[in-house]
Amino acid sequence: MLCMIKKSFMAAVFAAIFVFAVDAQDDSTSVDENSGVSDGSLDVEDIGDIDELDDLFSSESDVEEAVVTSQEGTDDSTSITFLSIPLKMSGSLSAEVGAALLWQEDFPSGTAYFDLENYLHFITRPDKYIALKGSLKTSIPDSSEAEADNQNQYFYLYELYFDYIMANHVYITAGKKKTTWGCIRLFCSDDSNDETRDDDALFTNPLYDSRYSISGIIKVPFGPSSVTLMTMYRGNASVGSSPSYRDLSFAANAEIVMFGTYMDFFARTFPSSSGSLAEYYRMPMVGAELKRTIFGFDVYAQEQVSVVSMKRLREFWKSDLYSKDSVSKSIFTAGFYRLWDSFYPHIGINAEFQWLYYPNDTYSYTYKDGEWVENADDSGEYIVAHEAGDSVQRLILDFGLSKLGPSKNIKFGAQWSHNFATDTGYLKPVLIISRVFPHCDWRNGFKWEYDRAEDYNKFTFGSYLKFSLDY
Repeated sequence: MLCMIKKSFMAAVFAAIFVFAVDAQDDSTSVDENSGVSDGSLDVEDIGDIDELDDLFSSESDVEEAVVTSQEGTDDSTSITFLSIPLKMSGSLSAEVGAALLWQEDFPSGTAYFDLENYLHFITRPDKYIALKGSLKTSIPDSSEAEADNQNQYFYLYELYFDYIMANHVYITAGKKKTTWGCIRLFCSDDSNDETRDDDALFTNPLYDSRYSISGIIKVPFGPSSVTLMTMYRGNASVGSSPSYRDLSFAANAEIVMFGTYMDFFARTFPSSSGSLAEYYRMPMVGAELKRTIFGFDVYAQEQVSVVSMKRLREFWKSDLYSKDSVSKSIFTAGFYRLWDSFYPHIGINAEFQWLYYPNDTYSYTYKDGEWVENADDSGEYIVAHEAGDSVQRLILDFGLSKLGPSKNIKFGAQWSHNFATDTGYLKPVLIISRVFPHCDWRNGFKWEYDRAEDYNKFTFGSYLKFSLDY
């Protein structure tokens, strides 16, 4: 036993120039999302995402208009002309190599880690009316998102869509595009998670699966406000027939900026439970969001409601909305964000609270043999079950310091997450030393996962080098 501990410890120290994926996605581990505690398997990505610390220090300003984001690469792009068509290209490379040490149930173990991601962005805009944009992605050792998208796991099409301006006032977008609605920062989804069903309410972006679909978007701005209509088709390689309306998802939102307050009202439907894409069926949702800057703090809140049927959507304002046969799930998320960057060190803080409520009677649905079956056994691909009156409250707190040290190249942060219903959670401090070598950061992290009801604890330490290049 002592020899094994020495070997594991030496392996971790030897790899101190590497790390552990605090920068990798937390959800790629085998973690029980309901409990927040790992099943015991070891992955360098257990520590979570160090980039969350970088996000904490991203600039945020008061709401002045509806914000539309577009990923077109860096400003250091290369422009060429091909067959009289202007083409602008850019890219970004990220490579990580490191190791981790895990201690669980009085037994240590270790692992090594390597990950590489490369994006190649391109855009062509022959005139002011139309533009074609796209991104190719390489992910090594593999990519679950590419597999879910029925593409090559090592080199695949990430986005490809066009933008068109009609009458200088109507904006049309169509193609394969990742779209985000909402301003929730911590209880939100990421690319590695897009295929997980939203039964744990971590998807506060109503369009969490948009990149896997072919979408059509019409947006009409009115000053800083706007109205957007959207349709999405997921596609199914095994179905040769043309898609019907049962296979389509529809979404709409109205963004309103008034008196310095941002308001967003949205709704979405999903493919029918009786169509060829029944595995992607979910109950329709409606929601609203508010955001405002108060005394330098960005304060925001979102409410989502999953409604049993479209008929109930038309009864939204009736008193029986929250009766047991109207609402499947209610999700309320609220938080605040603040960055102090007028002095050294820079200080950032972000906190969010989420409350889930299930008013329906006890039920269980299983997706099995191409259809959803009520109160079936547990052998299906997806299982959804809860009891009437179930309520879950959970909290995430993010804190960070940057511009530390003589060279102002050190960042420190910590994230605490706790589920009050299950008395589980984790604490995750991270330390980043930037530019230890050209284009290279040294990143370190520690994660303590706990389940007080089961008297369970898991400790993970990782260290890795991250190489980055924008071109």
